[in-house]
Amino acid sequence: MSITIERGIGSITISVDGRGVYSATRDGTALEIGICRPETLQAARVTLPAEHASKGYTHVLANICLTASEAEALAAEAEAARAIYLASPDGLHAQRAELVSQVGEWMDTWHELHQQAITQMSATGTARLTARVDAASAEADRARAALAAWDAAHPEVLAQIEQQRQADVARHMWD
Repeated sequence: MSITIERGIGSITISVDGRGVYSATRDGTALEIGICRPETLQAARVTLPAEHASKGYTHVLANICLTASEAEALAAEAEAARAIYLASPDGLHAQRAELVSQVGEWMDTWHELHQQAITQMSATGTARLTARVDAASAEADRARAALAAWDAAHPEVLAQIEQQRQADVARHMWD
């Protein structure tokens, strides 16, 4: 998905994919490559020097000044590309991977805090970290519940993962 904007220096085309990666070209020559999520672009509204503001520019994407309407059009394109990506097999697998990662991070946090509480209990006889341990445990439970709900809503992704796992086992059975 892309938009083309006209400038005195030529046409600038900004393309964005569903993962938020954008590329900008001017008359076929690469200018920029980076990350552009709709929420990031909306936050990119800045106070520009008077010379740029007088031309109507309100946003900056890397080193490209955009008007409010150009920024809105690019954000809409980025949102549309993201929706298409999230509905694709790669997008679904990326969503699940993110949820699995969140479960792992909260479990790591819980384990680290639990170990600190044990160390503190051994050293002082009291464990003041128990509230933090309980909070991390609750967050880990929420993350696991979110993953379970997502898995229930997307059984086809679990089936693909299991199918791939079985193929990997069969391929490496005699290694």
